[in-house]
Amino acid sequence: MVQYMMGLKSMIGKMYRFQMIGVGKFPYQVLTEYRGAPETKADLQVMFEDTQKRRSVNLASRVKPDEKNIKKLGWDIHIIHDPTSLRDDYNLYHTWPC
Repeated sequence: MVQYMMGLKSMIGKMYRFQMIGVGKFPYQVLTEYRGAPETKADLQVMFEDTQKRRSVNLASRVKPDEKNIKKLGWDIHIIHDPTSLRDDYNLYHTWPC
């Protein structure tokens, strides 16, 4: 699963980047509901901390996050980029001969 999350940067298409800020257990259902993943290994580690300190996690998703829904979970959200077009590497997904 970690390899999937870290492979997020190689995904092609429009991505929503957002930051979740909160205290306590991270609401993991956000990952499945918005098909998101942490942007870095550091964000992944912060997700697993169950602490009473306020912390932030940067996420990326193909699905636009619902700010009201995330706030209901007790976390704040800040949209960083709405959406980002990632560069398509033609040689990565196309093979010759066609």
